[in-house]
Amino acid sequence: MTAVDLWVAFSETIAGGSTAGIVHDAAGLTAEEMQTIATEVGAPATCFVQAASPHQVEVRFFSTLTEYGMCGHGTIALLTALIDAGRIECGPEARPLDLVTPTSTATMTIHLRDDDRPEVMLSLEPAPFGPTRIAPGELADALGTTTESFSPIPIEESPSDFVHLIVPTTGLDALASMTPDFETLADLCRAHGLHTVAAYSPTPGDLSNTIRVRDFCPATGTAEAPATGTTNRAVSGYLARHNIHGLGASGSHTVRAEQGIEMGQASLITTTMQVTDGVVTSISVGGVATLLRRAGDRGI
Repeated sequence: MTAVDLWVAFSETIAGGSTAGIVHDAAGLTAEEMQTIATEVGAPATCFVQAASPHQVEVRFFSTLTEYGMCGHGTIALLTALIDAGRIECGPEARPLDLVTPTSTATMTIHLRDDDRPEVMLSLEPAPFGPTRIAPGELADALGTTTESFSPIPIEESPSDFVHLIVPTTGLDALASMTPDFETLADLCRAHGLHTVAAYSPTPGDLSNTIRVRDFCPATGTAEAPATGTTNRAVSGYLARHNIHGLGASGSHTVRAEQGIEMGQASLITTTMQVTDGVVTSISVGGVATLLRRAGDRGI
């Protein structure tokens, strides 16, 4: 029997964010057993802790369909859960830890905010970008919209731990009106080696670098994700690449992304990045997580 706790990442409350399952003692589980548990949990990600020490956490991430090399929202939930369980110490001063998966190592920083809630920031490699072979009309049909909803800025792919398709839209109305055919969209993603389709729009208001994001992930088992860290790494890098909102200017920038609004699961993802002449040289994505429930034992 395997105990699975549920946390929501990138949200101050249980009403928003993206859910992640946490299995604290998973070193003895096989990959097949972990996949079975993740499928049963049904969350966008389930995190299986292999080992945890003061300066390093070893973990494996699984969706309902496959293993992930890295997972942003899962990382936020995982570290918060380990701090909550007393397995990792966290204080007001930011301190680094290494996150190790079977395919990669990333650096995180953790600290307690003034309200004593842990904030986790995951340092990632800047996202690469390239053109896509997907025809705009084919993409629009799969997203349940028209090509008039797309901004003139190029639609591009960002291949890293996941392959994201970045789709700029003309505004919040265009973004909200998308009603994807998820079966068609999943087939399109598989045909082009994509994991997620990230459509975004600027958000009017005082913070010119705030955006709204919708992340469609049917090819990985989640129709739409209310909060995704690695996707926002790619979207923020795309904004800098095309100097949107002046984010291509040299210096330090912060991008605040609303996500999950259309799903009724409002989330906030913070991305900080250092930019030199339009090139992102370092980038971190993070936020807070909230305990949803401590689950009972689940059979493998």
